[in-house]
Formats: sequence, C-alpha cells, structure tokens
Amino acid sequence: MDNLEEEIRIEVMNQIDLSYDVTDEEILQIIKNSIINHSKIKPISLLERQKIESHVFNSLRKLDVLEDLLADEEITEIMINGPDRIFIEKSGQVIRSNERFSSEEKLNDIIQNIVASTNKIVNEERKINR
Repeated sequence: MDNLEEEIRIEVMNQIDLSYDVTDEEILQIIKNSIINHSKIKPISLLERQKIESHVFNSLRKLDVLEDLLADEEITEIMINGPDRIFIEKSGQVIRSNERFSSEEKLNDIIQNIVASTNKIVNEERKINR
C-alpha cells in the first residue's frame, strides 16, 4: 500500500464510529470523502481514486490484498509465506505476486478471519523459497 493509501486508511479508521456496527456504505462514503479532500491538495485521477477506494475498503472490510487475487479466475492457488511473500499459481506456474500486506499483524488478522469462516487448513510448515 502506498503512502497516500495508508494515509487515507488511517484517516478513515479514525473517523469510524465503533460504538455501532458501521455499514459498508458508510465506510465507502468516509473513504470517498477522504479521497476528495486529498484531491483538493493534489489532483488524483479517476482511475487512481477507484484503486485507492478499492484497496482501502478491502484492507478494512475484506481480505485486504487477497481480494484482487481471489477475483482473478486464472489463479488456482494462493500461497503466503509472510506479509511481503505472496505466491500465486496461474496457468500452471507458481509466480511471486507484487501484492503485500501492510504488516505481519494485518496478515495474522486476515488468516484468523479466513480460518474462522471456513473449514480450511493454514499450513505454516511448507514454505516456498524464491
């Protein structure tokens, strides 16, 4: 996540009222408002705005950097060896992804979310060294 995305993510987290269950729509609106405020200081293209909105939302409400990988129908497997060591299998080849989690803690949060909602196994023993 680049500096602007991280800055917006932190702003949004600080604005979310945790005293009630915030809806996805409310979070998206806070993200959009933050992007608009930043674009008043430095212009942000529509494509970049959409990318920031998607990345920030996914980092707060979904599976963070895994969302785009999961949406890619050509990817048959995702292997994670650490916050910045994500590998994918695509077209029968294992390649290193450019995606990365912001921290080890964020990765652990995502792992716990996955394990809590599915009956999948988290394998920390088999690491890919590339």
